[in-house]
Amino acid sequence: NEELLKSERRRSLILMTIFLLAAILRYFTFYVLEIDQDAVFVQTFATVWLFPVIILLFELLSFYHNDRRIKSGKTSVLRGAQYMNTAIEIALPSGIILFLAGEYPGYNVLKSPAMMIYFLFIVMSTLRLHPWLSVICGALSALVNVFFSFYIYDQFTSDDLARTLIFVFCGIAAGLVAQQIRKGINNSLQEAEKRHRVEHLLGRQVSSEVAEKMLANDGKIESKRMDVAVMFVDIRNFTRFAAGRNPEEIVQYQNAFFKIVINTFTKYHGMVHQFLGDGCMITFGAPLVLENPSQQAVGASIELI
Repeated sequence: NEELLKSERRRSLILMTIFLLAAILRYFTFYVLEIDQDAVFVQTFATVWLFPVIILLFELLSFYHNDRRIKSGKTSVLRGAQYMNTAIEIALPSGIILFLAGEYPGYNVLKSPAMMIYFLFIVMSTLRLHPWLSVICGALSALVNVFFSFYIYDQFTSDDLARTLIFVFCGIAAGLVAQQIRKGINNSLQEAEKRHRVEHLLGRQVSSEVAEKMLANDGKIESKRMDVAVMFVDIRNFTRFAAGRNPEEIVQYQNAFFKIVINTFTKYHGMVHQFLGDGCMITFGAPLVLENPSQQAVGASIELI
């Protein structure tokens, strides 16, 4: 859930950057480049600055909301808020188009750059990692396009149909991409968790170096001739000790003993192969190669004593 929330925040940041760059580009084209004569009369304050800034502020609000949730430790993703956010994002460019259609009847708003904003929102919906949100985003864009065709121009041409189908197919494609991305993230997290559990379990018996070597080879250790020191550690007079005590005391004593043994021999790169009741067998120099395994074994023995 935390990764999904971070992805949502990242999405808002990317959209903020895109609309900020778009506003800068509009300023550049307005004062530097020659404006298209068909669109020169719609270059008003509202179309050039107001609407892009409103969308930018909305994405800033979304980013701030998600950022606060992450910093406060709330990792759950609010699905209802995501659906509402999708609806608002589709409504914002729709407001721009309705305004242009009302103010400038001679301008074909369905061919204006504002229609491209829908495609941007559909593509960016993949970062929500929720396939149905992408499908809904495409479906809402298609419905808005149909509404504009009938409401503004009182017709529905083949171009309108093609544009509607493109919106729908883009939403479906974005949903499939989101599903694959989410599946990949889940697989990566599961593998990382699995590796962490294996390292934790191995770490109880062997050193971290040995655990890493085993994991790097998929748990397999190749057979080869090596210089190895083998040591057996046993509790003196354990039978006599255990005769007059209950099982709980014996287990507690063994756990305390083996904890000291494992910590000591792991420090000297020894590997505990097996526990033998009141004792254990440790090797030095395999599978992790040591320059002088006997010296390591002696050092561990002296420290243990």
